[in-house]
Order: sequence, then C-alpha cells, then structure tokens
Amino acid sequence: MMFFSRVVWLFTSPRRLVEHIREDRTAWWQPWVWLSLLYVVVDYFALPVRIAIMQTNPNDLPLSELDTQIAYMERYGELQLLGTPVALLFVGLIVCGITYVIVSLFSERATFKRYFTITLYSSVIAGMAHVISTAIVRARGIDSIRTAEDATFELNLRFAAPDDSPLLQALFSSVELFGIWALVFLATALVGVFDMTPRQAVISVVPWWLLTVLVTLLGQAVGAMG
Repeated sequence: MMFFSRVVWLFTSPRRLVEHIREDRTAWWQPWVWLSLLYVVVDYFALPVRIAIMQTNPNDLPLSELDTQIAYMERYGELQLLGTPVALLFVGLIVCGITYVIVSLFSERATFKRYFTITLYSSVIAGMAHVISTAIVRARGIDSIRTAEDATFELNLRFAAPDDSPLLQALFSSVELFGIWALVFLATALVGVFDMTPRQAVISVVPWWLLTVLVTLLGQAVGAMG
C-alpha cells in the first residue's frame, strides 16, 4: 500500500515522503518503477504523434527513405518502449554520479542511495509536463498535425526567446512549471534528508538545472543538423 501512497505524497504531502526517505523506508526502485510506467504509457500514446511528425518530412528525406523509417516505427515503435526503464535507470545513474559530488561535499549524512531515490522522485514530478503535453496534442487530434510545430505543446517560456539565440531558447525552456517544481522538491529533500542549509541545497540543485539547459542545447543542435 505504501508503494502507492508515496507517489501520492509526492504531490500532496512531500514532507511526509522526505521523512520516509530520511528513515530509509522507501527504496530507490519504487520511484524508478513509477517513472518507468509514466514514460512507457505516455510514450505509447505519443507514438502516433511521432509517426505523424515523420510524415511531415521535416528533414526533407527522400520518399523511399522516409517510407522505410515510418514503416520501421509502425512495426517496432512499441517494442522500443521496452528499453525505456533501462534507459531511465542508466541516465539517472550517470546524472546522479556527476551531481552527487557537490552533495557529498556539503553533507556528511549524504549517501548515494538516498540521493538517487530523491532524484528519481523529483524526475516523476518533472515528467508530468510530458504527460500534459502529450495529452493536449492527442486531444487536438492526429489529423491536425501538418508540421512538427503542430505536434508540440510547451509549458515553458521558450516562446519569449529570440529565434536566433539557441542559448536563450534553452534557458527560457528551463523556466517550466513542473521542472521548477521538481527542483524545489529536490532542494527541499536535500535539506530534510541530509540536513543541508537552504543555501547549500540551492547550490547543489544548480548542476541539475545546468544539465537541463545543456541537454536542451544538444537537442537543438541535433535537430538543426537534421
């Protein structure tokens, strides 16, 4: 029962969840399971959107190559979702390994297992933006997708950034409700679990924010190369 309760507490009673993490009453695999379920289910419903984007041929591929890619996605897209939990675990471990260095400098109570648990719960919050964005695009209807822009719904301030500044676009993209909420939870949990000061917790969260900006920049660069 606690397995279900804790993910609810994440949104309704985060202080109670932080206490459970501090007392080692929740294992890292629990938020990982919730995060995996979230992305597998949402990406399943997002598959038709991805195919619709491919059909708009945003990269001007030859029709034969485009048809091959679409056919592959239609046939194996669902199977690819089976690798999502492993990918989330792998990326999570790498990011935690990088950012844990600062956390361990600020707190003698810090352990990697608890920190990994905190970050996975935080990622569940951030993933809600993906849920809402996909739901809105699907509600509009697949038939309404004529360009790649029709298949996106952003909850951030990227629209306010100039088109000729990838850095500002990445920075403005990071100003997003659930992303900020996730960082606030992360900082709050660092204070509650590792006895950090608020200032130390904020400093420890900055690398997470910077990595978000970096990933956005890399995504823009890859998209530009087409």
